[in-house]
Amino acid sequence: MKKPNMPKILFLLSSTMIVFTYGLVVGHYEVFPFSAISNMKDTVKQVIAEKDTLLGLRPSEFIEPARYEGSGVTRSLKGEAAPGYTFVTGFFDDSNEMRLVRMDGSVINKWPVKFSEIFPDPKHIKPAKEIPKSDWNASVHGSHLLPDGSVIFIFTYKGAAKIDRCGKLLWTIPRMIHHSIYMEGDGTFWTLGANYIDKTPGYPHLQVPYIEDTVIKYSPAGKVLKEISIVEILFKNGLQGFIYRKSVNGDLTHLNDVEVLEPEMAASYPQFSPGDLMLSMRKQDLVMVVDPETLLVKWYQQGPWQGQHDPDFMPNGIISMFSNNDDGTKYGKKFGGSTIVEIDPKTRKITRRYGAIPGEPMYTLDRGKHQRLGDNILITEARSGRVFEIDSKGKVVWDYINRYDDKNVLTLTGAVRYPASYFTVKDWSCNKEP
Repeated sequence: MKKPNMPKILFLLSSTMIVFTYGLVVGHYEVFPFSAISNMKDTVKQVIAEKDTLLGLRPSEFIEPARYEGSGVTRSLKGEAAPGYTFVTGFFDDSNEMRLVRMDGSVINKWPVKFSEIFPDPKHIKPAKEIPKSDWNASVHGSHLLPDGSVIFIFTYKGAAKIDRCGKLLWTIPRMIHHSIYMEGDGTFWTLGANYIDKTPGYPHLQVPYIEDTVIKYSPAGKVLKEISIVEILFKNGLQGFIYRKSVNGDLTHLNDVEVLEPEMAASYPQFSPGDLMLSMRKQDLVMVVDPETLLVKWYQQGPWQGQHDPDFMPNGIISMFSNNDDGTKYGKKFGGSTIVEIDPKTRKITRRYGAIPGEPMYTLDRGKHQRLGDNILITEARSGRVFEIDSKGKVVWDYINRYDDKNVLTLTGAVRYPASYFTVKDWSCNKEP
């Protein structure tokens, strides 16, 4: 029998032990090559999760299990639902799209959009790994329909664009625009920007890379008129603790809405002035009102809402808001679901208007919007692929489901009800002038 090569065996055993020990050190202390291995694992997991999307088989990023029965308009109570046309933004059939629908769900007009056609050379997206791999990896989140049928919309964190009522591209904003659009009466509009900071920051203790959220005012042609840094606002008002309590790198604030206090509502908010901006920071559960000229924060409140979206000034001096109440579960089982809440900025009193009680099912862990229609409210329950309208007592008077198949729906990111008189379009077909 051949004698074992003990020096070789001892070498292999010692080498294995060294590799094993170093592996434990890498995992525990996250030293080289932990980052490379971790990134590779994350990439493999992402590719597996997105394989259907990447292969063009299913738009998996937009598909969610159905929570409600039916397809299209499943309820429309005449005389109880607010009349008009509903402009719905989301994913329909096989593309990002905006649709204008009648109360019975029939479609007046469609605006399908593809990221690759609107931004064929998206060098403005940072870091480069965030550039969509396909048209199914970009999401329309934020849109505004104009009276002539043209639409300004956002591929969230990927750019904004304007198209006419027949889909012709009018202009683009090649910046990392995201979430929402607020249109003023003169045609100028505010939206949200994200600057990728990967060099030494101008603020203490912030670790690069991170996203610096901004609010940006644009001309009707999409030219920058003003840009304000959210980090600057927080530091200038001694509120930088809101950043440090959560994170000092990455997505610092996750700004998700900007709203302007219009002159006709200003008398109901004596503590504010016309033109003040209301800002919503999801990561901090924070809503604030700031003067866009001096950057003075006039009011802010943190919670008890969670992961909120879409705070709106109301004519009666109250702020109405969609509170996601993200509790880490898929269907809101811990906190009972999402709610529409009202905040009195003078007394800070919070009133639940809808949701989170038996008979008022509603939950989306992210996104979500609402529109007050007199005493009624139109609500976008994003991950349920649902838009519905309630009356003053919480009764559902209009319901729309964006069905994908027997078991699933496609997500929706917004809905706005317009009176028919809003539009200057006389013929929605695209072979005639408006």
